[in-house]
Amino acid sequence: MKPKDYKIIKCPYCGAESYDFNAQKTRTIGNPRFKCPSCGKTSFRKNIAEAAFLDPESCFALRYSYEYFLLRILIIVFYAVFLGFIIIEQNVKISIYFAVIAVLLYLIYLLARTIHKKKFLDSREYKKLVDDSMERLSDEKYVKIILQNQKPEKRCPYLQERKDET
Repeated sequence: MKPKDYKIIKCPYCGAESYDFNAQKTRTIGNPRFKCPSCGKTSFRKNIAEAAFLDPESCFALRYSYEYFLLRILIIVFYAVFLGFIIIEQNVKISIYFAVIAVLLYLIYLLARTIHKKKFLDSREYKKLVDDSMERLSDEKYVKIILQNQKPEKRCPYLQERKDET
């Protein structure tokens, strides 16, 4: 019996299919390298980005995109429910209350996201993601291969470090 969370990866060299239990079906951050258990050759997953090639804001957005997507859906549902209530009741006083609540809810969302982003960028998790990525990117052969699949963003840690070296 197979676990529920896996992705089938087909080796570009031998065509063998293998299960990657750590892979995500959406774009994520991590090690894009994948060693085929059948032929032993290394291939690269295009849905996994190197953290050091992303600017900090993109790294945060990619890491927490699912959670904030769900929160935005909840806010939209909130708006829809109360808009429907306002249309049915046609009460101006209640409409104003719900409009104020809706604006406050959106402002709370923006504030929470800003605070969470600052904490993430100051966290050990982010530093570990970038450090692990920089360690992999210290191999020039690896960098050449990765550059075929992912281009570094302008304010990424990898380019910042390269700029500091020169």
